[in-house]
Amino acid sequence: MKKVVCTMENPYEISAEQADRIKNLCWKYGYETVFCQRDEAYEHVSDAEVIYAYDPKLLTVAEEVKWFASTWAGVNAYLSGGALRKGTVLTNARGCFGVTIAEHMITVLLMMMRRIPEHQENLRRGVWRHDQQMETLYGKNVLVIGIGDIGSRYARLARAFEPKKIVGVNRSGRDAGPAFDETRPASELDELLPDADVIAMALPETGETRNTLSRERIAMLKESAYIVNVGRGTSIDEDALAEALNAGKVAGAALDVFRVEPLPEDAPIHNAKNVLITPHCAGQMGAEITRELHVQLFLDNLERYFNGEELRNVIDPAKGY
Repeated sequence: MKKVVCTMENPYEISAEQADRIKNLCWKYGYETVFCQRDEAYEHVSDAEVIYAYDPKLLTVAEEVKWFASTWAGVNAYLSGGALRKGTVLTNARGCFGVTIAEHMITVLLMMMRRIPEHQENLRRGVWRHDQQMETLYGKNVLVIGIGDIGSRYARLARAFEPKKIVGVNRSGRDAGPAFDETRPASELDELLPDADVIAMALPETGETRNTLSRERIAMLKESAYIVNVGRGTSIDEDALAEALNAGKVAGAALDVFRVEPLPEDAPIHNAKNVLITPHCAGQMGAEITRELHVQLFLDNLERYFNGEELRNVIDPAKGY
């Protein structure tokens, strides 16, 4: 019998009810379904036709896989080093993370603006202090770089705080909808950065997006600017950002992604001033809505696959997205 293998990092990632929905659809089309933890997956994938997982290393032993449904949004790990076999279709989980990551972005931005980490540290040290200057999103210029599902949802949430303006940046400058007051092309980024109070980044990793916030562009920012990055660590020059933070040239940075993960303890950015670091957790499957959106996408694509229809979120290896 043909096989679909679904692997999980944590037991909670697919509920029993969600697993039953996947099993029932596969059974309808004559496919066996195997659910397993990541460390058990290597025993099952060698003859699997469909794999629903995130571990790129599974591709090295999946000799018969025709479709790899990644539970990640980023795909670099699947495309580098020839991991993806010729003829294997790769899809990603684009569109499943907007709710949880956008909420994370708002959370960490407000934590920086309201100086929550500083207050917590003072209280741990027995210091009761409340005379620090704080900021609000009200009346600010918000620049969103990368305005797909995550960036657009973030802009909609930010709108509730009544910023002065929300500008979105994409490759073409094509209008991205009512969440943005303006949509501008990436070629105009140098013009936009000096006016930005908040720079929110949700970029994929491609040749075009690496070092988007370079040393030269960090130098263009206001000293009062805040940076939030939930896309890919390669989009920022981390060392230059650490220098700017330590010198007071940037007000703060909340970073969930890094060039090297886990982030080395001796990395300059790790110990920079006014940096709020989270361990690439903004879009994890701990939120029920994220799990459900993943399962809905996979079920829709399974139905399409079984019926020979075009899949959603197919990755073009030549473009990297």
